[in-house]
Amino acid sequence: MSTYSMQTYDQKMSPGNVIPASSFKPVQTRFTDTWLDAAVAFGAKYFVSVMDHFSGFVGWPTNVTGYEYGVQQATQWQGGNGDMVRDFIASSKAAGVAPGVFYSLHNNWYMDVSGFHTKDPSKQKAYNAIVM
Repeated sequence: MSTYSMQTYDQKMSPGNVIPASSFKPVQTRFTDTWLDAAVAFGAKYFVSVMDHFSGFVGWPTNVTGYEYGVQQATQWQGGNGDMVRDFIASSKAAGVAPGVFYSLHNNWYMDVSGFHTKDPSKQKAYNAIVM
């Protein structure tokens, strides 16, 4: 299992202290190949990637209106056209390892969500849309 999220860039992230999407700056274009190379080296048959843990950063393109915290806003990485989930699944298939994806839903620091609920009820519909 690997965790690669916005906390990778700032370990002091917390509710109320969310770094901007522009902070997402992977060194490699398709860095997921490196993860799978390591997994294959130790004999992994499956690999679960934690795509987000609490920050709310979306590692795949989304068309949810008004949600602006993800790879599309990280325009310096693949020109805003990146997709960590697509890359991870492609790397997994190429390595012959079954992929799994975890995305934390119960907290979303970007939207001020705790326990699946926003502190601002007017944002709940948007939060539900991004979850779906």
